Amino acid sequence: VLEEVAKMARNTELINPDVRPAPDNIKEKHFYRKHGASAYYGQSPL
Repeated sequence: VLEEVAKMARNTELINPDVRPAPDNIKEKHFYRKHGASAYYGQSPL
């Protein structure tokens, strides 16, 4: 899986050399919706 993600990242850079990482607020939103105190994505913990 890691190799495929690396390939996708490299291909993205080849297509658009000026690509930038997602802003922190977007990354945090997607992280905390699954892992935060009020998570609402995926299955609930056992």
